[in-house]
Amino acid sequence: MTARSLFFLVIILLLSPFYAKAQEAPSQEALNALLNDGIELYQLELASTYASSFLDGQLSTEDLAGFFSYKNADTIRTLFYEKNGKVRYEFAFGLPVKPSFAYLRGDVRKMDSRENLLLKLRKTILKKVKKEEDYFGSPQLSGFNLNFLERAPGWVAYLTPFEGEKGKVPLGSDFILRFSEKGKLLSYEKLHQNLITIQAGNAAESDPNTNYASMHLHSQASSAFITPTDICQLLLYKDQVTWVEHYVVSQNFVCLFRLDTLELILMTPEEFQQLQED
Repeated sequence: MTARSLFFLVIILLLSPFYAKAQEAPSQEALNALLNDGIELYQLELASTYASSFLDGQLSTEDLAGFFSYKNADTIRTLFYEKNGKVRYEFAFGLPVKPSFAYLRGDVRKMDSRENLLLKLRKTILKKVKKEEDYFGSPQLSGFNLNFLERAPGWVAYLTPFEGEKGKVPLGSDFILRFSEKGKLLSYEKLHQNLITIQAGNAAESDPNTNYASMHLHSQASSAFITPTDICQLLLYKDQVTWVEHYVVSQNFVCLFRLDTLELILMTPEEFQQLQED
């Protein structure tokens, strides 16, 4: 039995407790939207990382109160703002985001109405996390990445864990918060019930003739499908891992995400098992 077939057998055995009532599969449009959200979150994270790295080495951080990134047309903007709410530094990255930014603006300016709204959302989330520590748990907001996606009828915010231990991919301990167009908090929920880490693998010990993969389970209290935060985290760590396929197994579905081609494939457990038997 090959290492790959053994891996698939483990997944099939783990599936057995999850068979229950049927759940309707999402449309291809909904699946594409989920994938696009994950990729956009990834682009936002890259922009924040590259801008922060440049800032720490080249620019003054005195009196800065925070930062956030958002998509603006065909660019990602990363703003570092002062305690008075004015923008000190503005980075712009083309898509897809690369370490070299399109431009850096360093003259202090006021935020526009859209940016003021995002700052308002950020402050609302800060207060919510502090007020409901038992719900949001540890890590606290200092240990979260916070990103915003503009999605009708308003905005969606995602909290994901900061970079974890080297050689491990952190998944879970994440949240989604939904806001109206004017910034009213409509709802919030956990995407996963806990935090797990997946070993990146040892490239020196990897067999080049074996196709490695990783996986994790979603309980009934979590999403039935892979989440945008799963996709974002997997892409952030793709250069550190020895595998290109990741499987998310829930009660009624198996999601396959390929880190190299950005393909997202949905199947039932029965379809997945049949695929391995063919």
